[in-house]
Amino acid sequence: MEVVLYSRSYNQASLIKLLLEAEKINMRHVTDRQLVEEALHKQDCIAVIIDMPKPTSEEIADWNQLVQSSCVPVLLLSSNETDVQSVLLRQQATLELAKPFSVFFKYLYFIRKEEEKENQVTVDRELVQLIPGVIFDVGGLCVWRNQKCIPLSGTEFKLLYLLAKNSGRRFTADELIDYIDLTGHSSLYFHIKNLREKIEEDPSHPVVLTHRRGYGYGICTQEITKGE
Repeated sequence: MEVVLYSRSYNQASLIKLLLEAEKINMRHVTDRQLVEEALHKQDCIAVIIDMPKPTSEEIADWNQLVQSSCVPVLLLSSNETDVQSVLLRQQATLELAKPFSVFFKYLYFIRKEEEKENQVTVDRELVQLIPGVIFDVGGLCVWRNQKCIPLSGTEFKLLYLLAKNSGRRFTADELIDYIDLTGHSSLYFHIKNLREKIEEDPSHPVVLTHRRGYGYGICTQEITKGE
């Protein structure tokens, strides 16, 4: 994770970099607008600082249009190397704002890491991400959908556990009846219907627990990775 600074003032860039790195925040100084455009849409960028010395109205409008499409927070500065008093005042303001900015950047970093954790499958906690926003909590005997806990019945749990642990494999109705020890097809279809209501956004058009004619029922989970 890093903060990207666009500035043609190397003195200003050096000062900001020194202050941020003292707070253990990485900063990358760039002078190429293309690199800024790339940073505005990168997952590993937590914020962008744009320094515009004596900007014209056209430059401001141009940068503003770019900022509107940004996926990360953008801070705008205006440095002027020709005015000594302005340089001193700007440096003083930078020193005074360094601490709150550092806290802000660390907060953004924390939020980004939490979002990444929500999108990961954590084997240590026995969580299996079925699709983004839908997580099978094996230890909790439930499903988390849109951050809401939905309990599973014993049969629903066995059915989902079997399919999730065999991601990509298809089971015929008869195989599922034998594995889960059900009384017949009507019982299986009943539990599949109830399970879909808990894991699907639209149970009438399932995308998690699907059936392929001639092959059977199956689930394709997200790739399992180790949690931190």
